[in-house]
Formats: sequence, C-alpha cells, structure tokens
Amino acid sequence: MALMKLTLEVSPFLTTDYTGKFVKTVLINANPELEAVFEDKKYPSPKPIRITPLLDERERPVFIKAEGRRPVNPPSPISIGGVYNIYVGFRNGVEPMLHKAISKLTGGLEIDYGTKVSVRVIGMKVVKTQIPDRFSKVRVHFISPVILADPFARMLNKKRHIKRFLPLSGILFYVNIYELFRKKRKSIMSYVNYALVESHAIMDGIKRIWYYYDGKWLPAIYGVADYLLSDLSYISVIKEILKDGIEMGVGSGRATGFGSVKVEFFN
Repeated sequence: MALMKLTLEVSPFLTTDYTGKFVKTVLINANPELEAVFEDKKYPSPKPIRITPLLDERERPVFIKAEGRRPVNPPSPISIGGVYNIYVGFRNGVEPMLHKAISKLTGGLEIDYGTKVSVRVIGMKVVKTQIPDRFSKVRVHFISPVILADPFARMLNKKRHIKRFLPLSGILFYVNIYELFRKKRKSIMSYVNYALVESHAIMDGIKRIWYYYDGKWLPAIYGVADYLLSDLSYISVIKEILKDGIEMGVGSGRATGFGSVKVEFFN
C-alpha cells in the first residue's frame, strides 16, 4: 500500500457536491479503468483505493457542511477554482491504473461536471508514513468527515442504515483491522479497544456535522480524538493498524473522500 499527494490546478466552477465526488470523477475520466475500482460492486470490498476531497493551501477540506440541527433547505453552491491538494492511498494492483491517470492529468484534462472544467496535475509526491517505535498517546485528526462502519452488524452478517457515532478505537479502525487481519478481526478489535483507550476529553474534540451528498444532508463525525496506549504488549499490532489508517483512511466511504485522518504521536 502507498500514499500519494497530488497538487491540482482546477478551473472555476460552482457546485453543491461533496468534492470527493469531483476528485473521483476526475480520476475516472483520466483513466476509465478506474471506474471498476471505484464503482463496480463485484470489485473486492473494502475498495483498494481511497481519496480525499479537495484540500486548500492549509490542507483544510473544501466541502459544504453545517453544524447544529439538520438543515432543512438545500445549500447554496460553493465556488471551486485554483490550486488544491488531494491524497490518494492505494493497495497492490491499483498503482498502474493510477499512474496512467496521473500521466493523463499532467498534460491537462477537460471534463464535463455540469459545466466544462479543466484539471491539471502540477505536483506529485510519494508520502512516507512514519510511526515511532514507542508512544503513549495518539491524537487522530479527522481531515474529512468520518462515517463509522458497524463491526457488530458485519459480524452478524446483518445490514442496517443506522450509523454509529461513538469513536471507540476498535470501531474507528475496524475497516483497517478487517483488511489486515480478516480471520482474526474479532480478537484484534478487542485488543485494540482494550489497549487504545479513548481520552476522558474525547467528546470535547469530536462533533457531529452535516455534509451534503446526492441531494441530502447526512451526519458524520469530525474533529480531533485522543487515545491513550494502556498496554505496550499490543503496540506492534496497533502500529500496523495506525499506519493503514493514515494511508488508506478509516471508516466507510473512503473511495469517495471520507475518513481521511492524520495522526500525532506523544510520549
């Protein structure tokens, strides 16, 4: 798996879409082979690719959001245009298709996104993930909205539309645990919940926000969450899970720009 930072130059346009959808559309237009990776339900799940929404010069996500009660009316469009960063994480097998898309975008590409929009890659960097050997606390910054997966529904082979909103460490990183330790995911989730304990102040840093997607206001969690490492005997497993979360994102919807996180480590 790998993580890549791309800098894009985008011509002006107006949109109410979550800008992760725009990023996905750009990559598919640059290489139609990626459509199966992003869209085909027959393709392995979770998706072997993750993206971010458009990020401004301070690496803040650009998207329509609201706090408090669910808004009643559709939002006004926001103006997009200029230079943005995005991060793309991917697993084995996706890299050739992604490089083909980047090669196309380096020369510039015009897409139809309700109006004609020009996109060009003007910078590219491979991001190296550094995990310290020892730490006692991690601070997880939710760069884009996080939609938590429900491990308990999945373990029972049930489907439901009710989401979870309490970011216990084993739930926050469940998709990463699933991908790394499929056969042992139940026990690993228990280890993570036991050893990586939420701070007493976690609810001070996390808030619910509303994002606008496909004509609906939907809830997600956003902010900063602190976790304390209570048992060093599990640190090697936790390091592997944190690395995967940084590179591939957390939760559901990672292939549409949700669940992007950065992690700080403290002793």
